Amino acid sequence: DAAADSETRNDRHRLPKLKRSHLSRAPLLSVAFLILLGLGLFIASPGQQKQGLRVFETADLEAAAARQDPLLLVVTGRVYNVSAGSDFYSKGSSYSGFANGIDATRAFLTADFENDASDDLSNLTLAQCAGVEHWANFYANSTKYTWVGVHHGRYYTATGEPTEELRAFQQCALKAKQVSQETRERVKGAQLCSKERVTREDTGRRAVQYVCDAPLVPQRCEIPDVGQKCYCFEGPTEDLGPDDGLSIRPYPGCARDASTCIVGGG
Repeated sequence: DAAADSETRNDRHRLPKLKRSHLSRAPLLSVAFLILLGLGLFIASPGQQKQGLRVFETADLEAAAARQDPLLLVVTGRVYNVSAGSDFYSKGSSYSGFANGIDATRAFLTADFENDASDDLSNLTLAQCAGVEHWANFYANSTKYTWVGVHHGRYYTATGEPTEELRAFQQCALKAKQVSQETRERVKGAQLCSKERVTREDTGRRAVQYVCDAPLVPQRCEIPDVGQKCYCFEGPTEDLGPDDGLSIRPYPGCARDASTCIVGGG
């Protein structure tokens, strides 16, 4: 069906691209959980039954991975049965690293299972939090994959309670959503930068030149579901601090008061 086709495209093509974020649909998930509980889908092994919620130990995930049945994927501590996507997640497939018995949430940012197969999200930028949140919500709202419980580890306790580290990530994702909303409001009615391909004089390489009418300057705007755009704003006068990947700011290497900015080709 159309929804399944859409999810297949999301699985196949968008895994390394992590620029979308949405708020979790908690009421819908609660209803779905109650329905599944009523059907008795939270009773069988692996995992332990904890007050109606299955809590998976790492050993349970490893055992399932060894059997390849079911295929269990963990993202921010939530466990999903992704057996319906065996073409993507079974052993030897492109994304088998997500169903190999661990919480590899960080790898959703890079699909690098050698260096980023970790559940540690403690040092992410806002843009990266938004990227992880996008994938957490993709599985939570999926009609193809099934939420089957939580993993006892960094994000949930042995009784299925959220940990402080989960709350910290959720705060980062919420802040990312707020900044994204502020960006959407600021760009309404704002002028897009004029853009052309040029050759840099210093390197001889091709680059992109953005131009605004002075005193406005080209500034990078990252908008979830849209991507990166250049808009013309007055140059910032205060210290912007570390780049969070979402806030509107001048392009790196371009002067704050310059109406022309050349990006790339370095």
